[in-house]
Amino acid sequence: MATSFAMNRTLGRVHALVYISIEPVDVDTVATRLALSREHCVTLIEELVSWGLVREVDSKDTLARYEAEQDPWSWFLRTVRERYTREFLPLQKSVRQVHDHARELAASKPALRETLERVERFSRFIDEVLRFIDAFVNMGAKPMAAVLKTVAKLMPRGRFR
Repeated sequence: MATSFAMNRTLGRVHALVYISIEPVDVDTVATRLALSREHCVTLIEELVSWGLVREVDSKDTLARYEAEQDPWSWFLRTVRERYTREFLPLQKSVRQVHDHARELAASKPALRETLERVERFSRFIDEVLRFIDAFVNMGAKPMAAVLKTVAKLMPRGRFR
């Protein structure tokens, strides 16, 4: 499932273990259960913490313990937000640079007008997708879930083909 969200498979395994654990878990437990090195688990848990999918909780001893966000809509939203920041914003920046360069070229070479129009169309598309994702992320988990469930009820049943 992790790879479906463009998450590293091992990172997804760590997230799944922390998610299904009844009690908060420490790094050593995660490392032992998943047969991973402790150092690798520390790195993966730190990444999950930075994404907001896992948080450190107060522990009764000196070992740090972690628990996962239990609301699937919330962690889905956080994953979308993280991908937005890591992938879509750099894409938008690159497309804008290409657009600016295409505009300069088309100004000096009229034959490139059609190419410029295609780049502009794609640039607008990326901007619209990012506005949609931004609205989606800023809506919050509960309202977003309600909207998507309502839309899903209105849509005809079927699969992508």
